[in-house]
Amino acid sequence: MSPSEITLVLNGEPKASITTASEGPLEHAASELQRYVEQMSSAKLHITTVEAKRDKGAKLPRIIFRTRPIVAKHDGYCIRVEGGDVIVEASEARGCIYGAYMLLEQLGCRFYGPASLGLIVPKRSTLTLPAKLNILLTDGSKEADLPHCS
Repeated sequence: MSPSEITLVLNGEPKASITTASEGPLEHAASELQRYVEQMSSAKLHITTVEAKRDKGAKLPRIIFRTRPIVAKHDGYCIRVEGGDVIVEASEARGCIYGAYMLLEQLGCRFYGPASLGLIVPKRSTLTLPAKLNILLTDGSKEADLPHCS
């Protein structure tokens, strides 16, 4: 893969992990991401509940779900790449759930309605995200109209 991409799954093998809180909405966001990534690629990303500092020699990216005050109002969220990790953060934990679905949309999933009728989950053996991924969605705003998060 090129340095302009973050590889989550390569040829059906997990190449990333998910880090989140052990329960509540953040855990639900991580579980949803894990479930759909596995449906897409047959690779199950490992979920850990301990956010340790990244070792300088670490090569596998992490998808980290966390809350931080004043990221975005209400259900808004920020998704960005930082130090090789994909960070999904929101002021309120529910925003991380929406951020998880946005990540899945970046990977090709579509959520048009309930259950199988409104759901598209493409089959792909390799899943990547842009290394410069930077999305800020504030409450009630359209993604295209938004500044990037930092």
